[in-house]
Amino acid sequence: MGIIKAGSSMIISIILGAIVMAFLAIQMPDFYNTLVHYGRYAEEAIFNMGLDQRFVNVMGFLITEQQMVYLALVILIRILLAIIFAGIGAMFGGRRYSY
Repeated sequence: MGIIKAGSSMIISIILGAIVMAFLAIQMPDFYNTLVHYGRYAEEAIFNMGLDQRFVNVMGFLITEQQMVYLALVILIRILLAIIFAGIGAMFGGRRYSY
């Protein structure tokens, strides 16, 4: 049962992350551009860590600013879903501990 919960949480967070990112890009373009700017800043920080140049080239090819924003949104949604699911589980008789 735990694998199903974890898998469903991942799938839901990936889908919701894409929906939130599209919503921000369409409805709040200025805020979205600010997030992309922060993604660019995070990307530059990763690239300027003094890593091997081959690794930096591969990272530059694979990771863009929009992917950094999407990753941050998915992580944020996963945290929120964990809090929500824990609250629902506690309300409907989750694990009970007797001390």
